[in-house]
Amino acid sequence: MTTPSAGRPSRRPVVLPVASELAGLRRRMLPFSAALGQSLGTSMPASMALVTPMALLPVAGKDAWLSVLLGAALMWLVRSTVVQFSQRLSAPGSLFTYAAQGRHPLVALVVAVAMLVAYGMLAAWALTRSAVQLSRLTAPDRSASPTHELVLLVVIIVVVAAGMLLGVKVSAHMTLVAEIASITVLVGIVAFSVAQHDTAFSLDLAAVDWSRTLAGAVVFVTVLEGFEAAAALSAETSRPFRNVPRAMSASLAAMAVLCLVAVLLGPQAVVPRGTGAGSSLAGWWFPLSSDHATADLAIETVRLVSFVGCALASWAVVSRLVFTLARAGAFPRAWGATSRAFRTPSTAIVLSGLAVASPGIAAFTLSDHASGISAILDSTDSGFVLMYGLVCACLPGFLRRIDEPSPWAVLAAWTGAAGMAAVLVVEVVGELRDGEPVGLLIACACVGLGVAWWAVLRRRGDLTLAQLRINDTATSEDVHPVSVGR
Repeated sequence: MTTPSAGRPSRRPVVLPVASELAGLRRRMLPFSAALGQSLGTSMPASMALVTPMALLPVAGKDAWLSVLLGAALMWLVRSTVVQFSQRLSAPGSLFTYAAQGRHPLVALVVAVAMLVAYGMLAAWALTRSAVQLSRLTAPDRSASPTHELVLLVVIIVVVAAGMLLGVKVSAHMTLVAEIASITVLVGIVAFSVAQHDTAFSLDLAAVDWSRTLAGAVVFVTVLEGFEAAAALSAETSRPFRNVPRAMSASLAAMAVLCLVAVLLGPQAVVPRGTGAGSSLAGWWFPLSSDHATADLAIETVRLVSFVGCALASWAVVSRLVFTLARAGAFPRAWGATSRAFRTPSTAIVLSGLAVASPGIAAFTLSDHASGISAILDSTDSGFVLMYGLVCACLPGFLRRIDEPSPWAVLAAWTGAAGMAAVLVVEVVGELRDGEPVGLLIACACVGLGVAWWAVLRRRGDLTLAQLRINDTATSEDVHPVSVGR
């Protein structure tokens, strides 16, 4: 019998699985451009840049540019935390899987509920707004009825669903093309607006009203939500540990830069909505123009394209999360089935589609459907802030578990978690002051449903933390035979 030499550890062959736990997806084939399109889609940089000045100037005044920088700095800390996970894990469950890797399964399930609510309602809002924008373009005299808009909504849902079912490469590039087109038109709008009026902005820090500036920063944080959506396609992206972090960073940077340019170069006067020139985006961006028809057409087109891209990207995040939860055993395993022809999570796409279509259809049945659509969007913010804060708090435990300590990464994570907690508190206090505690109700519902879900799964006893940590690992087909211990 041969024994290992003294002091020399025995060498054991590395045994890799024959198939990935995510088998059925078209693994590691999307280029960087598609991952970038996914994050840009949920962020909607062009559309958000058009409305950010209108949202920030009444809150922060002349210091709105500083609010943009502060809000972007906080979200950059959150980005640095998410990147720490995405450089080590290829997981279509994205933030849910990251939380499971770093903390108790209870925290992971709370994050999963928050993701389903935030991205599900964002997809619902984007689909609904797409129908409204298309209705405005097809009926410029605003003569379209809610029934007409509902029909357009169904048509858009069918088109988006077809794009997703045909393959992630199709849907991801549809999103990318939509965002590139909308950003291109946005640049033209800003350039034309600058040519029409003076842009004498002030960057003086001597007389900053910090209370208003910080309030504006909280508003801008909500504008930047969704930058990490590329992680949902990490299992399907080539070189995911490089391309996904790059896509997140590029998307967040593009959002911050475009919004900063819009705040600095856009019209500085705050015109009340619904009066004179301020009754439309065209009237606000081009206050000196007497004919807003062409400007209206350009702006409405930008927003339509952005909304369709957002619907595609947000729906993709929800479908990949449902697929991951099904493969992990937290949802019925049949929901994790994939299409053999197109290699997409077809069952999850259809089921999540039914869920994201419901709020929009319900909104169009209301007498005041505009308020219903606004309520859909309002229900997303607290879910995003909650899941970002929890994932930041999970990073130290993850780094400790894999024995890769990084003091700076831990400091950034805890700072990001504290910042997200502060943003949530400010939002909730503001809503309570206004008598509309939507954010508080959504946050409590996410936590409550997450706890109840964990209790049910724990009582079943057939779900382990290892299952919740599901991600795309290397298989025996991915490596050269020599490297698996032969």
